[in-house]
Amino acid sequence: MRLVQTHPRQLFLFPYVLDTTSLLTAADVVIGKAGPNFIFETIQRLRPLIISGHLAGHEDGNPAFIKKANLGWVEPTPEKVITRLEQLTQKSALLHSKDKALQKVKTQHAAAGANLQKALTQLLEPVQTPAPVGRFRALFVQPRRDPRPR
Repeated sequence: MRLVQTHPRQLFLFPYVLDTTSLLTAADVVIGKAGPNFIFETIQRLRPLIISGHLAGHEDGNPAFIKKANLGWVEPTPEKVITRLEQLTQKSALLHSKDKALQKVKTQHAAAGANLQKALTQLLEPVQTPAPVGRFRALFVQPRRDPRPR
């Protein structure tokens, strides 16, 4: 609470929210757990992260990814999170020290969907036109035969 009191117009605390896009866009830095969706939504908005924890067994590699890719900071205790925030409010250059790394990872992952679609298109061929399934359409596919001799 002391940061909210000393920086009343710079720091806003929110509980769980549904509209993360607006908040991430408005933020200078984002603090949260190392969930994959949280991480990549934050990267999409080019915001540095302060990771305050992770779900053991499911997100173990995520804090290391944040460190290795230089996307933010891993601060495992509330005291360390507060210390990091104090540093960031005093030295704005620290926030911008992550800009290039965030842009690099965002660019790498932006192409992932198109690359996956291209790879699947090469491996699979349609065997039936899309058929209605409720409100959606389903496309049935089968693997293409590998032309290489076995």
